[in-house]
Formats: sequence, C-alpha cells, structure tokens
Amino acid sequence: MRIGIMAAETGGDQALVKLADQLRRAADDGLASVWMSHVFGLEALTSLAVAGSQVPGIELGTAVVPTYPRHPAVLAQQALTAALAVGPGRLVLGIGLSHKIVI
Repeated sequence: MRIGIMAAETGGDQALVKLADQLRRAADDGLASVWMSHVFGLEALTSLAVAGSQVPGIELGTAVVPTYPRHPAVLAQQALTAALAVGPGRLVLGIGLSHKIVI
C-alpha cells in the first residue's frame, strides 16, 4: 500500500521554502507521495518543480490542475518541464474541470 498526503497551502515570500520543508518531512516520514492543489494560491506545477527539485525520492502530484484556463499544449509543455526538474518518474499530473468558483 502507498500512502500520500496533501500539502498544506503556503503563502508569503517563503512559500516555496515552506513547501520544500513539507516535502522533506513527508519523505523523511516514509510517505510515498505529496499532492498539491491548484486553487487560489501558488501555481501547483511550478511550485512542485521548484520545491521538488530540492527534495529527492518522493512522488509529487497535482490535485488537480484545471483544464479550462490552459491550452493543452501549454499544459503539456509545463508538465514536461516540471517532470524534468524533479526527476524521472516522480511527477503525476492530475487534471480536471475544476469548480465554478475557481473558474
């Protein structure tokens, strides 16, 4: 069985440092994955690319990136770039329709 957690929303000028700390704690605790939502705060794919590049070994996923505001080719490029930043086989791209309040 694989167990993962949802990252807590971080903010402020240290948001990416705080996210990297969460990823590191999860990896140190032996969790299989950390998932990040894409709602109103940080952009999930870029945040996971930056913070995840500093923390090896744990799977990272988006829960979920909305499809409506992004062209599919742009989302594919961004996901490829994020996957390269964190390393092979670590990024899971969760995409979805989102919610009316977000869109």
